[in-house]
Amino acid sequence: MREIHAQSKLIFHNEIFEYDRIMERIFQIESIVLTNIRQESLVAIALERSPDVIFTMLAMLRLGITFLPLDLKHPKERIEYIIKDSGVHTVITSSNYKKLFTGVNIISLDDSYGISSVTIQKQYKSELAYVLYTSGTTGNPKGVMIKREGLRYFIDGMAKCIDFRAKKRILCLTTAGFDIFFMESIVPVYLGLTVILADDEEKNDQEKIAELIAKYDINMLQMTPSALQMLINNQNGKKSMENISDIMVGGEKFPHNLLLNLKNVTKAKIYNMYGPTETTIWSMVSDLTDKNSVNIGFPIYGTEVFILDENRKPVAEGEDGEIYIAGKGLAEGYLGKEELTSKKFVKIIEEQNIMAFRTGDLGRFLPDKTIQYIGRVDNQIKFYGYRIELEEIESVLNQIPGIDKAIVFVENLDITNKRLVAAYIGVNKSYTEIKEYISKKLPKYMIPADFIKMDKFKYNMNGKLDRDKTIRCILDEEHSGILMNPKSTNWTLNNILRKIIEIISDFIGKNDGFEVSADSKLSDLNIDSIEFIQIIVTLEETFQINFDYEKMTFAAFSTIYSMAQYISTKV
Repeated sequence: MREIHAQSKLIFHNEIFEYDRIMERIFQIESIVLTNIRQESLVAIALERSPDVIFTMLAMLRLGITFLPLDLKHPKERIEYIIKDSGVHTVITSSNYKKLFTGVNIISLDDSYGISSVTIQKQYKSELAYVLYTSGTTGNPKGVMIKREGLRYFIDGMAKCIDFRAKKRILCLTTAGFDIFFMESIVPVYLGLTVILADDEEKNDQEKIAELIAKYDINMLQMTPSALQMLINNQNGKKSMENISDIMVGGEKFPHNLLLNLKNVTKAKIYNMYGPTETTIWSMVSDLTDKNSVNIGFPIYGTEVFILDENRKPVAEGEDGEIYIAGKGLAEGYLGKEELTSKKFVKIIEEQNIMAFRTGDLGRFLPDKTIQYIGRVDNQIKFYGYRIELEEIESVLNQIPGIDKAIVFVENLDITNKRLVAAYIGVNKSYTEIKEYISKKLPKYMIPADFIKMDKFKYNMNGKLDRDKTIRCILDEEHSGILMNPKSTNWTLNNILRKIIEIISDFIGKNDGFEVSADSKLSDLNIDSIEFIQIIVTLEETFQINFDYEKMTFAAFSTIYSMAQYISTKV
Protein backbone atom coordinates (compact mmCIF):
# COMPACT_ATOMS: atom_id res chain seq x y z
CA MET A 1 0.00 0.00 0.00
CA ARG A 2 0.94 3.67 -0.23
CA GLU A 3 2.71 5.40 2.62
CA ILE A 4 0.49 7.61 4.75
CA HIS A 5 0.89 11.21 3.59
CA ALA A 6 2.85 13.46 5.96
CA GLN A 7 0.30 16.28 5.63
CA SER A 8 -2.66 14.11 6.70
CA LYS A 9 -4.74 15.11 9.71
CA LEU A 10 -7.81 13.77 11.47
CA ILE A 11 -10.21 15.78 13.63
CA PHE A 12 -12.79 14.27 15.98
CA HIS A 13 -14.67 16.18 18.69
CA ASN A 14 -12.26 19.12 18.31
CA GLU A 15 -9.30 16.80 18.95
CA ILE A 16 -6.65 17.11 16.24
CA PHE A 17 -4.46 14.18 15.18
CA GLU A 18 -1.57 15.36 13.03
CA TYR A 19 0.75 13.03 11.16
CA ASP A 20 3.11 12.21 14.07
CA ARG A 21 0.24 11.45 16.40
CA ILE A 22 -1.54 9.38 13.74
CA MET A 23 1.56 7.27 13.22
CA GLU A 24 2.16 6.91 16.96
CA ARG A 25 -1.33 5.48 17.42
CA ILE A 26 -0.99 3.21 14.39
CA PHE A 27 2.33 1.88 15.79
CA GLN A 28 0.64 1.14 19.14
CA ILE A 29 -2.14 -0.79 17.41
CA GLU A 30 0.36 -2.70 15.26
CA SER A 31 2.32 -3.63 18.39
CA ILE A 32 -0.65 -5.07 20.28
CA VAL A 33 -1.91 -6.90 17.18
CA LEU A 34 1.47 -8.51 16.44
CA THR A 35 1.81 -9.51 20.09
CA ASN A 36 -1.61 -11.15 20.31
CA ILE A 37 -2.51 -12.46 16.87
CA ARG A 38 -2.43 -16.25 16.80
CA GLN A 39 -2.27 -17.01 13.13
CA GLU A 40 -2.54 -15.42 9.72
CA SER A 41 -6.28 -15.16 9.25
CA LEU A 42 -9.16 -12.76 8.86
CA VAL A 43 -9.37 -10.21 11.70
CA ALA A 44 -12.63 -8.45 12.57
CA ILE A 45 -12.68 -4.79 13.66
CA ALA A 46 -15.55 -4.11 16.07
CA LEU A 47 -15.13 -0.62 17.48
CA GLU A 48 -17.36 2.32 18.31
CA ARG A 49 -17.14 5.20 15.83
CA SER A 50 -13.88 6.97 16.68
CA PRO A 51 -10.45 7.70 15.15
CA ASP A 52 -9.34 4.23 16.27
CA VAL A 53 -11.56 2.66 13.60
CA ILE A 54 -9.56 4.43 10.89
CA PHE A 55 -6.19 3.92 12.60
CA THR A 56 -6.87 0.19 13.01
CA MET A 57 -7.76 -0.20 9.34
CA LEU A 58 -4.56 1.64 8.38
CA ALA A 59 -2.54 -0.60 10.72
CA MET A 60 -4.02 -3.75 9.16
CA LEU A 61 -3.21 -2.49 5.66
CA ARG A 62 0.39 -1.76 6.72
CA LEU A 63 0.72 -5.22 8.32
CA GLY A 64 -0.79 -7.03 5.33
CA ILE A 65 -3.59 -8.52 7.45
CA THR A 66 -7.06 -8.90 5.94
CA PHE A 67 -9.71 -7.18 8.07
CA LEU A 68 -13.48 -7.31 8.32
CA PRO A 69 -15.32 -4.20 9.61
CA LEU A 70 -18.26 -4.97 11.90
CA ASP A 71 -21.02 -2.49 12.70
CA LEU A 72 -21.79 -2.69 16.42
CA LYS A 73 -25.20 -1.15 15.78
CA HIS A 74 -26.28 -4.19 13.79
CA PRO A 75 -28.43 -6.83 15.56
CA LYS A 76 -26.50 -9.34 17.65
CA GLU A 77 -27.72 -12.22 15.47
CA ARG A 78 -26.34 -10.59 12.31
CA ILE A 79 -22.96 -10.01 13.96
CA GLU A 80 -22.85 -13.62 15.18
CA TYR A 81 -23.74 -14.87 11.69
CA ILE A 82 -20.94 -12.85 10.10
CA ILE A 83 -18.38 -14.07 12.66
CA LYS A 84 -19.37 -17.69 12.04
CA ASP A 85 -19.74 -17.41 8.26
CA SER A 86 -16.40 -15.62 7.81
CA GLY A 87 -14.38 -17.94 10.05
CA VAL A 88 -12.91 -15.01 11.97
CA HIS A 89 -10.43 -16.10 14.67
CA THR A 90 -9.55 -12.68 16.10
CA VAL A 91 -11.68 -9.64 16.94
CA ILE A 92 -10.21 -6.23 17.66
CA THR A 93 -12.60 -4.40 19.98
CA SER A 94 -12.76 -2.53 23.29
CA SER A 95 -13.45 -3.77 26.81
CA ASN A 96 -17.08 -2.57 26.55
CA TYR A 97 -17.84 -5.07 23.80
CA LYS A 98 -15.76 -8.11 24.77
CA LYS A 99 -18.81 -10.02 25.95
CA LEU A 100 -20.38 -9.84 22.48
CA PHE A 101 -17.80 -12.27 21.14
CA THR A 102 -17.22 -15.84 22.27
CA GLY A 103 -14.95 -18.55 20.91
CA VAL A 104 -12.57 -16.06 19.29
CA ASN A 105 -9.30 -14.39 20.22
CA ILE A 106 -10.02 -10.90 21.61
CA ILE A 107 -7.61 -7.98 21.23
CA SER A 108 -8.76 -5.02 23.31
CA LEU A 109 -7.45 -1.67 22.11
CA ASP A 110 -7.95 -0.34 25.65
CA ASP A 111 -4.72 -2.21 26.48
CA SER A 112 -2.75 -0.52 23.68
CA TYR A 113 -2.63 3.03 25.05
CA GLY A 114 0.75 3.98 26.46
CA ILE A 115 2.60 0.94 25.20
CA SER A 116 5.85 1.49 23.37
CA SER A 117 5.65 1.16 19.62
CA VAL A 118 7.91 -1.38 17.98
CA THR A 119 9.42 -1.60 14.54
CA ILE A 120 7.43 -4.03 12.42
CA GLN A 121 9.47 -7.19 12.26
CA LYS A 122 6.75 -9.41 10.84
CA GLN A 123 4.38 -8.62 8.03
CA TYR A 124 1.68 -10.85 6.67
CA LYS A 125 1.26 -11.07 2.94
CA SER A 126 -2.42 -11.51 2.34
CA GLU A 127 -3.52 -10.47 -1.14
CA LEU A 128 -6.86 -9.44 0.33
CA ALA A 129 -7.22 -5.99 1.87
CA TYR A 130 -10.60 -6.51 3.52
CA VAL A 131 -13.83 -8.47 3.49
CA LEU A 132 -17.06 -6.49 3.55
CA TYR A 133 -20.46 -8.04 4.19
CA THR A 134 -23.35 -6.78 2.09
CA SER A 135 -27.02 -7.73 1.95
CA GLY A 136 -27.80 -11.07 0.34
CA THR A 137 -30.90 -12.32 -1.46
CA THR A 138 -31.18 -15.28 0.92
CA GLY A 139 -31.75 -13.02 3.91
CA ASN A 140 -28.19 -13.47 5.17
CA PRO A 141 -25.33 -11.11 4.22
CA LYS A 142 -22.45 -12.26 2.02
CA GLY A 143 -18.78 -11.38 2.37
CA VAL A 144 -17.10 -9.64 -0.58
CA MET A 145 -13.32 -10.22 -0.73
CA ILE A 146 -11.52 -7.05 -1.88
CA LYS A 147 -7.91 -7.30 -3.05
CA ARG A 148 -5.08 -5.00 -1.98
CA GLU A 149 -4.26 -4.40 -5.64
CA GLY A 150 -7.85 -3.30 -6.23
CA LEU A 151 -7.72 -0.83 -3.35
CA ARG A 152 -4.39 0.59 -4.63
CA TYR A 153 -5.83 1.13 -8.09
CA PHE A 154 -8.97 2.68 -6.60
CA ILE A 155 -6.94 5.26 -4.66
CA ASP A 156 -4.90 6.08 -7.77
CA GLY A 157 -8.08 6.24 -9.85
CA MET A 158 -9.78 8.69 -7.51
CA ALA A 159 -6.69 10.90 -7.43
CA LYS A 160 -6.67 11.04 -11.24
CA CYS A 161 -10.30 12.13 -11.73
CA ILE A 162 -11.14 14.18 -8.59
CA ASP A 163 -9.05 16.92 -7.01
CA PHE A 164 -7.93 15.22 -3.78
CA ARG A 165 -5.32 17.89 -3.19
CA ALA A 166 -3.30 17.72 0.03
CA LYS A 167 -4.61 19.93 2.85
CA LYS A 168 -8.20 19.91 1.56
CA ARG A 169 -10.82 18.94 4.15
CA ILE A 170 -13.32 16.13 3.75
CA LEU A 171 -16.23 15.28 6.05
CA CYS A 172 -16.57 11.60 6.98
CA LEU A 173 -20.25 10.74 7.45
CA THR A 174 -20.58 7.13 6.30
CA THR A 175 -20.87 4.11 8.59
CA ALA A 176 -17.60 2.14 8.79
CA GLY A 177 -19.32 -1.07 7.64
CA PHE A 178 -20.22 0.54 4.29
CA ASP A 179 -17.47 0.55 1.66
CA ILE A 180 -17.73 4.23 0.70
CA PHE A 181 -16.46 4.96 4.24
CA PHE A 182 -13.01 4.32 2.72
CA MET A 183 -13.54 7.21 0.29
CA GLU A 184 -13.94 9.59 3.25
CA SER A 185 -11.21 8.17 5.49
CA ILE A 186 -8.57 5.82 4.08
CA VAL A 187 -8.23 7.51 0.67
CA PRO A 188 -7.81 11.07 2.01
CA VAL A 189 -5.32 9.97 4.69
CA TYR A 190 -3.14 8.41 1.99
CA LEU A 191 -3.45 11.57 -0.13
CA GLY A 192 -2.67 14.17 2.54
CA LEU A 193 -6.13 15.58 3.33
CA THR A 194 -7.70 16.47 6.65
CA VAL A 195 -10.52 14.12 7.65
CA ILE A 196 -13.24 15.51 9.92
CA LEU A 197 -14.92 12.45 11.46
CA ALA A 198 -18.55 13.06 12.43
CA ASP A 199 -19.78 11.08 15.44
CA ASP A 200 -22.90 8.88 15.44
CA GLU A 201 -25.18 11.74 16.39
CA GLU A 202 -23.66 14.33 14.05
CA LYS A 203 -23.70 12.16 10.93
CA ASN A 204 -27.48 11.66 11.10
CA ASP A 205 -28.49 15.25 11.85
CA GLN A 206 -28.69 17.81 9.01
CA GLU A 207 -28.25 20.75 11.40
CA LYS A 208 -25.13 19.23 12.91
CA ILE A 209 -23.73 18.34 9.47
CA ALA A 210 -24.21 21.97 8.42
CA GLU A 211 -22.46 23.10 11.61
CA LEU A 212 -19.47 20.82 10.93
CA ILE A 213 -19.18 22.04 7.34
CA ALA A 214 -19.12 25.67 8.52
CA LYS A 215 -16.95 25.13 11.60
CA TYR A 216 -14.18 23.21 9.83
CA ASP A 217 -14.44 24.90 6.43
CA ILE A 218 -15.14 21.58 4.70
CA ASN A 219 -14.15 21.41 1.01
CA MET A 220 -15.24 17.89 0.05
CA LEU A 221 -18.45 16.04 0.72
CA GLN A 222 -19.70 12.57 -0.23
CA MET A 223 -23.38 11.66 0.25
CA THR A 224 -26.17 9.52 -1.15
CA PRO A 225 -28.73 11.47 -3.21
CA SER A 226 -31.37 10.94 -0.52
CA ALA A 227 -29.16 12.27 2.27
CA LEU A 228 -27.99 15.19 0.13
CA GLN A 229 -31.56 16.17 -0.74
CA MET A 230 -32.45 16.18 2.97
CA LEU A 231 -29.41 18.35 3.71
CA ILE A 232 -30.23 21.02 1.13
CA ASN A 233 -33.90 20.97 2.21
CA ASN A 234 -32.58 22.23 5.55
CA GLN A 235 -32.00 26.00 5.52
CA ASN A 236 -28.61 25.83 7.24
CA GLY A 237 -27.69 22.78 5.18
CA LYS A 238 -28.42 24.69 1.98
CA LYS A 239 -26.27 27.61 3.16
CA SER A 240 -23.41 25.25 4.05
CA MET A 241 -23.13 24.24 0.38
CA GLU A 242 -21.83 27.67 -0.61
CA ASN A 243 -18.17 26.97 0.21
CA ILE A 244 -17.96 23.29 -0.78
CA SER A 245 -15.59 22.66 -3.70
CA ASP A 246 -16.35 19.00 -4.50
CA ILE A 247 -19.54 17.00 -4.00
CA MET A 248 -19.47 13.25 -4.69
CA VAL A 249 -22.93 11.73 -5.03
CA GLY A 250 -23.49 7.96 -5.16
CA GLY A 251 -25.11 4.87 -3.74
CA GLU A 252 -28.44 5.50 -5.49
CA LYS A 253 -29.70 6.77 -8.81
CA PHE A 254 -28.97 10.51 -9.07
CA PRO A 255 -32.31 12.34 -9.68
CA HIS A 256 -32.24 15.02 -12.37
CA ASN A 257 -33.96 17.56 -10.11
CA LEU A 258 -31.31 17.08 -7.43
CA LEU A 259 -28.65 18.06 -9.97
CA LEU A 260 -30.61 21.22 -10.79
CA ASN A 261 -31.18 21.98 -7.10
CA LEU A 262 -27.49 21.57 -6.32
CA LYS A 263 -26.50 23.98 -9.08
CA ASN A 264 -28.76 26.58 -7.49
CA VAL A 265 -27.06 26.37 -4.09
CA THR A 266 -23.38 25.67 -4.82
CA LYS A 267 -20.55 26.37 -7.25
CA ALA A 268 -18.91 23.06 -6.34
CA LYS A 269 -17.79 20.41 -8.76
CA ILE A 270 -20.56 17.80 -8.82
CA TYR A 271 -19.57 14.17 -9.41
CA ASN A 272 -21.88 11.22 -9.95
CA MET A 273 -20.23 8.10 -8.55
CA TYR A 274 -21.16 4.58 -9.64
CA GLY A 275 -19.97 1.12 -8.67
CA PRO A 276 -20.89 -1.94 -6.60
CA THR A 277 -18.95 -3.23 -3.60
CA GLU A 278 -17.80 -6.17 -5.74
CA THR A 279 -15.62 -3.90 -7.91
CA THR A 280 -14.01 -1.91 -5.06
CA ILE A 281 -16.11 1.05 -4.00
CA TRP A 282 -16.58 3.27 -7.10
CA SER A 283 -15.86 2.12 -10.65
CA MET A 284 -17.13 5.05 -12.72
CA VAL A 285 -17.22 8.82 -12.27
CA SER A 286 -19.09 11.52 -14.17
CA ASP A 287 -18.39 15.23 -13.77
CA LEU A 288 -21.87 16.75 -14.00
CA THR A 289 -20.85 20.28 -13.08
CA ASP A 290 -21.51 21.74 -16.52
CA LYS A 291 -24.15 19.22 -17.62
CA ASN A 292 -27.93 19.39 -17.57
CA SER A 293 -28.51 15.65 -17.72
CA VAL A 294 -27.31 12.79 -15.55
CA ASN A 295 -25.03 9.93 -16.61
CA ILE A 296 -22.51 7.73 -14.80
CA GLY A 297 -19.59 8.81 -16.94
CA PHE A 298 -16.45 6.83 -17.67
CA PRO A 299 -14.54 3.99 -15.94
CA ILE A 300 -11.82 5.03 -13.51
CA TYR A 301 -8.15 4.11 -13.96
CA GLY A 302 -7.67 0.33 -14.17
CA THR A 303 -11.35 -0.42 -14.83
CA GLU A 304 -13.21 -1.63 -17.93
CA VAL A 305 -16.99 -1.51 -18.41
CA PHE A 306 -19.11 -3.48 -20.89
CA ILE A 307 -22.81 -3.40 -21.73
CA LEU A 308 -24.02 -6.81 -22.86
CA ASP A 309 -27.27 -8.47 -23.90
CA GLU A 310 -28.80 -11.65 -22.43
CA ASN A 311 -26.27 -13.73 -24.38
CA ARG A 312 -23.35 -11.64 -23.10
CA LYS A 313 -22.85 -10.05 -26.50
CA PRO A 314 -22.07 -6.31 -26.78
CA VAL A 315 -25.08 -4.10 -27.53
CA ALA A 316 -25.08 -1.23 -30.01
CA GLU A 317 -24.85 2.40 -28.94
CA GLY A 318 -28.18 3.53 -27.49
CA GLU A 319 -29.43 -0.01 -26.79
CA ASP A 320 -30.10 -1.19 -23.25
CA GLY A 321 -28.07 -3.99 -21.73
CA GLU A 322 -26.63 -5.20 -18.44
CA ILE A 323 -23.54 -3.43 -17.10
CA TYR A 324 -20.50 -5.70 -16.56
CA ILE A 325 -17.38 -4.39 -14.81
CA ALA A 326 -13.86 -5.78 -15.18
CA GLY A 327 -10.36 -4.66 -14.27
CA LYS A 328 -8.06 -4.27 -11.31
CA GLY A 329 -10.87 -3.49 -8.86
CA LEU A 330 -12.64 -6.80 -9.41
CA ALA A 331 -13.17 -8.62 -6.11
CA GLU A 332 -11.87 -12.12 -5.48
CA GLY A 333 -15.48 -13.26 -5.07
CA TYR A 334 -17.81 -14.07 -2.19
CA LEU A 335 -16.21 -15.63 0.88
CA GLY A 336 -17.08 -19.32 1.09
CA LYS A 337 -19.75 -19.07 -1.62
CA GLU A 338 -18.26 -20.57 -4.76
CA GLU A 339 -21.59 -21.18 -6.50
CA LEU A 340 -22.75 -17.59 -6.06
CA THR A 341 -19.30 -16.33 -7.11
CA SER A 342 -19.47 -18.33 -10.34
CA LYS A 343 -22.89 -16.82 -11.16
CA LYS A 344 -21.87 -13.21 -10.60
CA PHE A 345 -18.19 -13.23 -11.61
CA VAL A 346 -18.18 -14.51 -15.18
CA LYS A 347 -16.05 -14.67 -18.31
CA ILE A 348 -16.92 -12.47 -21.26
CA ILE A 349 -16.03 -14.72 -24.18
CA GLU A 350 -16.27 -11.95 -26.77
CA GLU A 351 -13.63 -10.00 -24.85
CA GLN A 352 -10.90 -12.68 -24.77
CA ASN A 353 -12.25 -14.43 -21.68
CA ILE A 354 -12.05 -11.33 -19.49
CA MET A 355 -13.49 -11.91 -16.00
CA ALA A 356 -16.18 -9.40 -15.09
CA PHE A 357 -18.84 -8.78 -12.48
CA ARG A 358 -22.51 -8.84 -13.46
CA THR A 359 -23.90 -5.76 -11.74
CA GLY A 360 -27.60 -6.46 -12.32
CA ASP A 361 -27.86 -2.85 -13.52
CA LEU A 362 -29.14 -1.77 -16.91
CA GLY A 363 -27.37 0.90 -18.93
CA ARG A 364 -26.78 2.21 -22.42
CA PHE A 365 -23.87 3.90 -24.19
CA LEU A 366 -24.54 7.50 -25.17
CA PRO A 367 -23.04 9.15 -28.29
CA ASP A 368 -20.21 10.70 -26.24
CA LYS A 369 -19.28 7.19 -24.95
CA THR A 370 -20.52 7.92 -21.43
CA ILE A 371 -23.00 5.48 -19.92
CA GLN A 372 -26.54 6.27 -18.86
CA TYR A 373 -27.79 4.26 -15.89
CA ILE A 374 -31.31 2.95 -16.57
CA GLY A 375 -32.18 0.93 -13.48
CA ARG A 376 -32.05 -2.52 -11.99
CA VAL A 377 -32.58 -5.62 -14.10
CA ASP A 378 -34.97 -6.85 -11.41
CA ASN A 379 -36.99 -3.61 -11.72
CA GLN A 380 -37.71 -4.46 -15.33
CA ILE A 381 -41.26 -5.84 -15.46
CA LYS A 382 -43.78 -7.21 -17.92
CA PHE A 383 -47.01 -5.19 -17.59
CA TYR A 384 -49.92 -6.50 -19.64
CA GLY A 385 -47.48 -7.68 -22.30
CA TYR A 386 -45.33 -4.55 -22.30
CA ARG A 387 -41.73 -4.62 -21.07
CA ILE A 388 -41.33 -1.65 -18.73
CA GLU A 389 -38.36 -0.17 -16.82
CA LEU A 390 -39.87 1.21 -13.62
CA GLU A 391 -36.90 3.50 -13.14
CA GLU A 392 -37.47 5.05 -16.55
CA ILE A 393 -40.86 6.27 -15.30
CA GLU A 394 -39.22 7.44 -12.07
CA SER A 395 -36.61 9.35 -14.02
CA VAL A 396 -39.31 11.31 -15.87
CA LEU A 397 -41.23 12.00 -12.65
CA ASN A 398 -38.02 13.26 -11.04
CA GLN A 399 -37.74 15.89 -13.78
CA ILE A 400 -41.00 17.56 -12.73
CA PRO A 401 -40.25 20.84 -10.89
CA GLY A 402 -41.12 20.42 -7.21
CA ILE A 403 -40.77 16.62 -7.08
CA ASP A 404 -37.71 15.68 -5.04
CA LYS A 405 -37.88 11.92 -5.50
CA ALA A 406 -40.32 9.39 -6.93
CA ILE A 407 -40.71 5.62 -6.92
CA VAL A 408 -42.98 3.51 -9.12
CA PHE A 409 -44.26 0.01 -8.37
CA VAL A 410 -46.89 -2.51 -9.42
CA GLU A 411 -49.89 -3.00 -7.14
CA ASN A 412 -51.66 -6.34 -7.58
CA LEU A 413 -55.37 -5.68 -7.12
CA ASP A 414 -56.39 -9.33 -7.45
CA ILE A 415 -55.28 -12.45 -9.29
CA THR A 416 -55.70 -10.94 -12.76
CA ASN A 417 -55.71 -7.17 -12.29
CA LYS A 418 -52.83 -4.87 -11.43
CA ARG A 419 -51.90 -1.22 -11.82
CA LEU A 420 -48.87 1.06 -11.83
CA VAL A 421 -48.62 3.36 -8.81
CA ALA A 422 -46.22 6.27 -8.30
CA ALA A 423 -45.34 7.81 -4.93
CA TYR A 424 -43.35 10.99 -4.52
CA ILE A 425 -42.04 13.49 -1.99
CA GLY A 426 -41.99 17.19 -2.72
CA VAL A 427 -44.57 19.83 -3.56
CA ASN A 428 -48.18 18.66 -3.64
CA LYS A 429 -49.38 18.27 -7.25
CA SER A 430 -52.66 17.23 -8.85
CA TYR A 431 -53.05 14.00 -10.81
CA THR A 432 -53.86 16.02 -13.94
CA GLU A 433 -50.73 18.16 -13.58
CA ILE A 434 -48.40 15.17 -13.26
CA LYS A 435 -50.11 13.13 -15.96
CA GLU A 436 -50.00 16.04 -18.39
CA TYR A 437 -46.23 16.36 -17.92
CA ILE A 438 -45.25 12.70 -18.21
CA SER A 439 -47.70 12.01 -21.08
CA LYS A 440 -45.41 14.10 -23.26
CA LYS A 441 -42.50 11.75 -22.57
CA LEU A 442 -43.98 8.29 -21.95
CA PRO A 443 -46.45 6.02 -23.79
CA LYS A 444 -49.91 5.48 -22.31
CA TYR A 445 -49.12 2.03 -20.91
CA MET A 446 -46.35 3.58 -18.75
CA ILE A 447 -48.58 6.21 -17.10
CA PRO A 448 -49.28 5.27 -13.44
CA ALA A 449 -52.90 5.00 -12.38
CA ASP A 450 -52.26 6.92 -9.17
CA PHE A 451 -49.78 9.46 -7.84
CA ILE A 452 -49.42 9.44 -4.06
CA LYS A 453 -47.93 12.41 -2.22
CA MET A 454 -45.88 11.29 0.80
CA ASP A 455 -44.17 13.24 3.54
CA LYS A 456 -41.11 11.00 3.42
CA PHE A 457 -39.74 7.69 2.20
CA LYS A 458 -38.08 4.99 4.28
CA TYR A 459 -34.28 4.87 4.36
CA ASN A 460 -31.78 2.33 5.64
CA MET A 461 -28.98 3.10 8.08
CA ASN A 462 -26.63 4.06 5.24
CA GLY A 463 -28.97 6.78 4.03
CA LYS A 464 -30.09 4.85 0.96
CA LEU A 465 -33.74 4.56 -0.04
CA ASP A 466 -35.32 1.38 1.31
CA ARG A 467 -37.55 0.75 -1.69
CA ASP A 468 -39.24 -2.41 -0.41
CA LYS A 469 -40.04 -0.96 3.00
CA THR A 470 -41.43 2.23 1.45
CA ILE A 471 -43.72 0.25 -0.86
CA ARG A 472 -44.89 -1.98 1.99
CA CYS A 473 -45.80 1.10 4.00
CA ILE A 474 -47.82 2.50 1.12
CA LEU A 475 -49.73 -0.74 0.68
CA ASP A 476 -50.18 -1.43 4.39
CA GLU A 477 -53.42 0.14 5.64
CA GLU A 478 -52.00 0.33 9.14
CA HIS A 479 -49.45 2.86 7.90
CA SER A 480 -51.81 4.88 5.75
CA GLY A 481 -51.21 7.84 8.03
CA ILE A 482 -47.88 8.53 6.30
CA LEU A 483 -49.84 9.44 3.17
CA MET A 484 -51.74 12.21 4.89
CA ASN A 485 -51.08 15.75 3.81
CA PRO A 486 -50.96 17.50 7.21
CA LYS A 487 -52.26 20.78 5.83
CA SER A 488 -55.42 19.10 4.54
CA THR A 489 -55.94 16.67 7.43
CA ASN A 490 -58.34 17.28 10.29
CA TRP A 491 -55.99 16.50 13.11
CA THR A 492 -58.26 15.70 16.04
CA LEU A 493 -56.63 15.00 19.38
CA ASN A 494 -57.31 11.27 18.98
CA ASN A 495 -55.79 11.26 15.48
CA ILE A 496 -52.71 13.06 16.79
CA LEU A 497 -52.40 10.63 19.69
CA ARG A 498 -52.65 7.58 17.41
CA LYS A 499 -50.06 9.04 15.06
CA ILE A 500 -47.60 9.79 17.88
CA ILE A 501 -47.97 6.26 19.26
CA GLU A 502 -47.38 4.85 15.77
CA ILE A 503 -44.20 6.91 15.24
CA ILE A 504 -42.72 6.15 18.66
CA SER A 505 -43.62 2.46 18.33
CA ASP A 506 -41.67 2.37 15.04
CA PHE A 507 -38.60 3.78 16.81
CA ILE A 508 -38.65 1.35 19.73
CA GLY A 509 -39.93 -1.63 17.75
CA LYS A 510 -36.79 -3.61 18.49
CA ASN A 511 -36.88 -2.90 22.22
CA ASP A 512 -38.67 -5.99 23.53
CA GLY A 513 -41.07 -5.54 26.40
CA PHE A 514 -42.08 -1.93 25.72
CA GLU A 515 -45.62 -1.07 24.65
CA VAL A 516 -46.56 2.51 23.88
CA SER A 517 -49.87 3.91 25.14
CA ALA A 518 -51.36 7.31 25.90
CA ASP A 519 -50.18 6.99 29.52
CA SER A 520 -46.61 5.98 28.63
CA LYS A 521 -43.77 8.14 29.90
CA LEU A 522 -40.93 8.81 27.47
CA SER A 523 -38.42 8.20 30.23
CA ASP A 524 -39.76 4.65 30.68
CA LEU A 525 -39.53 3.62 27.01
CA ASN A 526 -35.77 3.00 26.79
CA ILE A 527 -35.35 5.90 24.35
CA ASP A 528 -31.94 7.57 24.32
CA SER A 529 -31.28 11.23 23.55
CA ILE A 530 -30.45 10.59 19.89
CA GLU A 531 -33.69 8.65 19.33
CA PHE A 532 -35.63 11.38 21.14
CA ILE A 533 -34.33 14.05 18.75
CA GLN A 534 -35.10 11.79 15.77
CA ILE A 535 -38.66 11.35 17.08
CA ILE A 536 -39.06 15.12 17.45
CA VAL A 537 -37.82 15.67 13.89
CA THR A 538 -40.27 13.03 12.59
CA LEU A 539 -43.15 14.61 14.51
CA GLU A 540 -42.26 18.05 13.14
CA GLU A 541 -42.22 16.68 9.58
CA THR A 542 -45.46 14.73 10.06
CA PHE A 543 -47.49 17.57 11.55
CA GLN A 544 -45.55 20.37 9.81
CA ILE A 545 -44.89 22.20 13.06
CA ASN A 546 -41.84 23.35 15.02
CA PHE A 547 -41.39 22.33 18.65
CA ASP A 548 -40.57 25.17 21.01
CA TYR A 549 -36.98 24.92 22.23
CA GLU A 550 -37.98 24.29 25.84
CA LYS A 551 -40.17 21.38 24.72
CA MET A 552 -37.28 19.45 23.16
CA THR A 553 -36.41 17.55 26.36
CA PHE A 554 -37.62 14.34 28.00
CA ALA A 555 -38.91 16.31 30.97
CA ALA A 556 -41.19 18.53 28.87
CA PHE A 557 -43.96 15.92 28.66
CA SER A 558 -45.22 13.78 31.52
CA THR A 559 -46.95 11.32 29.14
CA ILE A 560 -47.54 10.65 25.44
CA TYR A 561 -51.00 12.15 25.93
CA SER A 562 -49.53 15.45 27.16
CA MET A 563 -47.35 15.53 24.03
CA ALA A 564 -50.47 15.03 21.88
CA GLN A 565 -52.19 17.91 23.70
CA TYR A 566 -49.20 20.16 22.99
CA ILE A 567 -49.10 19.24 19.28
CA SER A 568 -52.86 19.84 18.99
CA THR A 569 -52.21 23.50 19.83
CA LYS A 570 -49.73 23.76 16.94
CA VAL A 571 -51.55 22.16 14.01
